[in-house]
Amino acid sequence: MYSQSQISLNTATTRNSISLGDAAELANSIGFRCISPAFTEIETYGLKASRRLFSSNNLKVIELNPSKIFNLGSKSLDRRYLENLKRSIELAAEIGALKVIVIAGGVTKAPTLYNDLFARLVDVLAACEVDCTVSGVQLCLEPLHPVFASDRSFICDVSEALKASIESGPHVGITIDTYHTWWDADLFKKIANSPKNKIRSFHINDWCRRSGDRLKDREMVGDGIIDLPSYFNTLKNIDFLDSIEIEIMSSKQMTFAEVNSFVQTARNRTLATISV
Repeated sequence: MYSQSQISLNTATTRNSISLGDAAELANSIGFRCISPAFTEIETYGLKASRRLFSSNNLKVIELNPSKIFNLGSKSLDRRYLENLKRSIELAAEIGALKVIVIAGGVTKAPTLYNDLFARLVDVLAACEVDCTVSGVQLCLEPLHPVFASDRSFICDVSEALKASIESGPHVGITIDTYHTWWDADLFKKIANSPKNKIRSFHINDWCRRSGDRLKDREMVGDGIIDLPSYFNTLKNIDFLDSIEIEIMSSKQMTFAEVNSFVQTARNRTLATISV
C-alpha cells in the first residue's frame, strides 16, 4: 500500500510563480512531509538557510533536481559532466537529500553514435560510486520523452535507462516520469520486469494535448490522457516503496493563492489515484 508520507512536492511545480521559501511553507501547510528542490534553488537560497527552511517546515528533502543540462561526447564534456554530478552529490548530502536526479544530456554533434554516448554515460555514472557510497546519496537516471532526445536526453526508453543503471553499479537507479514515458506501449511490461529496487522514484503529472511549451506545459493530474492508475498498479506489484513526486511544470505565472489551490488539487488527486 502507498502512504501519504511517500508524496513529495517537486518545486518544479511552483518555481515559476513563488520562491523556495514560500514553496516550503506552502508544502508544510498542505500536509507534505517531503520536498524536492533544484540545485540552483539551494545555491540561491543558501545552504544553511535551506537547511533551516526545511527543518522549520518539517520537510525531508528527497531529491535534488538538476537546473542545467550537461552533455557528453568528448573528454572535456565528459569531465564537466562528471564534475557537475559529483558536486550535485555533495550538495545533496549537505542538505540531507537521498537522491540526485540525472539527465543523460542531448546530442552534441552529428553524426553521434548512440553506443558511444551510452558508454560515456555509464563511465561517468560508474565513476561516482565512491561518492555515493560515502555520502549515502543515490543517483536516479531519468529517461525523457523522445521529443527531447536531441537537446536534453538521448536516453528516452525505460529499458535503456535500466540497462545503464545496471552497468553503472548499485548506486544508480532510475526515475519513472509519467510525462516522459506514457507513449511506450511496452512500458508496464518493462516496469514489471525491472530488476528489484532499480526503480527508485516516480514523478506524476499528465500530458497536455495542445502545448506552446512542450517541456513546461504539463497537465494537472487526471486532466490529461495518461493512464495514471495503471502506473500505480504496476508499481504496487513490484513493491515500489520510494518517493512519489508531484512535478507539474508550468509556464504560467500564478499568484500564491492560485499556486496553493493548484498544489492542493494535485495532492488530493494523487492521493485519490494511489488509493484506487
